[in-house]
Amino acid sequence: MPTREAAEAALSEARIRESQVRGSDVQLGRLLAIIVVADLGIAGLMSVAPHLAGPAVLVLYASAIGLVVPVFVRIRAYSRTGLMIFTVSAFTFALANGLVSAVSVATRWWSPSQPSFHLGVSEAICALPLLVGIWLLSRKGR
Repeated sequence: MPTREAAEAALSEARIRESQVRGSDVQLGRLLAIIVVADLGIAGLMSVAPHLAGPAVLVLYASAIGLVVPVFVRIRAYSRTGLMIFTVSAFTFALANGLVSAVSVATRWWSPSQPSFHLGVSEAICALPLLVGIWLLSRKGR
């Protein structure tokens, strides 16, 4: 049977680990935020100046990857719920992005004859699952 001191030490260790996992959930929210900023930044550039956005889009992609990878590598422990929120948000974003893109091209919503802001509108709608994921992870990290 553990002593009182051993039990207190174990509880203290458990509290420390719990705070680390909560911090990891906040980091997952930050990863989603980086993806949202990159997505909306690229969509904004493509909407405003589609013919001139090439180098700027490349810089945004490279910056997003440069920010995401170090954060992701530093996360040591995930909560199951936090990882599920992150995964479902990212998967829903990717699925919505693919479906909206396919429907937009098929219906000629995205075509050279249409205004370029349609891409920005579509991407803003597709970013909603990521925003919900950020909100849920920020609440979970408290």
